[in-house]
Amino acid sequence: MRGTFSWDEWLMPGEEKSSSLKTCDRIEAFKDWYMSRNTLTEKTWQRHWQRIFNQLQPNKELSEGEILKVVLQTPANSRSRKLCCQKLQKLADWAGIEVDCQPKLMASHSPSHK
Repeated sequence: MRGTFSWDEWLMPGEEKSSSLKTCDRIEAFKDWYMSRNTLTEKTWQRHWQRIFNQLQPNKELSEGEILKVVLQTPANSRSRKLCCQKLQKLADWAGIEVDCQPKLMASHSPSHK
């Protein structure tokens, strides 16, 4: 099924999924998974994905609270919040963390008219 993640693809035989993996470890595994399924350069990853993920606490467990903290640090009703929500939602979905960045936090983005 497209868009789902299974630890079975990433674990060594006999290794079990740890629910308390550090954020940095989850990001690294997500990067490997995402880049293996999408056409993306390292430069694009660093510029558009890692830049957002760097705002997470690397040595803490990835959680809904940590994700929402980063979202709320971005300006409301901005393109940067929209992109932040999109990237963090993908990471959360992949990691099996229930969080809904989209409706209540993303806010609609409309270009300014001058």
